[in-house]
Amino acid sequence: MFKSIIFGWSLFILASLFLLISCDGDPQPRNRFDFASGSSYTSGNRTNVPAGEILSTSLYAETASADTKFTKLTITCNYDTAVSIVGKPTVTYLDSALNTNNLAMIFTVGTRGIAGREYWTFNLEDNQGKIYTKKYRIVTTKANAVYQAYTSTFYHKSALENISYFSTSNGQAYPGYVGRADAFKEATDFFFQINDPVENKFSLRSTASSRTTFRISTLTTDQFNSIATVAAITEAYNTNTAEESQINKTKADPVQIVAFKTAKNKFGVMRMDTLQVLPTGNEGQKMYRLLYSIKMQKP
Repeated sequence: MFKSIIFGWSLFILASLFLLISCDGDPQPRNRFDFASGSSYTSGNRTNVPAGEILSTSLYAETASADTKFTKLTITCNYDTAVSIVGKPTVTYLDSALNTNNLAMIFTVGTRGIAGREYWTFNLEDNQGKIYTKKYRIVTTKANAVYQAYTSTFYHKSALENISYFSTSNGQAYPGYVGRADAFKEATDFFFQINDPVENKFSLRSTASSRTTFRISTLTTDQFNSIATVAAITEAYNTNTAEESQINKTKADPVQIVAFKTAKNKFGVMRMDTLQVLPTGNEGQKMYRLLYSIKMQKP
């Protein structure tokens, strides 16, 4: 009899727990917002990242029902060093209105060409006012020198996925849609542009606000590599007289050395490698990549 009572109470307690779990649990499916993982993508905190490295983050999101829509995507970064873009501690890289049930995009940007910390935040909002957040921290490192040395990449796959603008004040490369934004126009000095995708022609151009001037140099790659003083950087510009605001190139062109001067009268010299043109898998679409290195006076 006693065992029957204990067994009956046990069944009652288990049934009650089941009901509590069923009632307290969220029966509604939830929206999803994630970083895709992979060796080519940044999806979490990273340390000892070389200054100026190009990072790509793959974003994926989907709503749980047809009635729910994503309405806004915002990507911002906080910098914790004294050098910041246009004096703002928080920089908005993307603030885009949406009206979709799913999202798939790759966000590509360059870290600054200086040592410091970058705190990246990705906020996705839906039509019910809920905000979904993903974050990571990047710690960049850089060796000290008497001049500023930057290395970056011109990259172009589409109007959204590209790295084409560059700032010599902090050594950062930007996507085209960021570099053309009002908040960044004063921060960038030059950009690359595909002029003729059929003939693989492109150009290096000064931004309107910076009024950067270029001079084609006769320096060889070995001579560029041996530059170790600010005086040698200045001489590379002054020994060439033909100033240009735009330099046109093609895929067939070899490595070229270009000296330049910014609107702030800072001298620099750049080595542009040969343009790489790769197929993307989509018919008629190409991916362009060009590595360039810069030595210049410190800001």
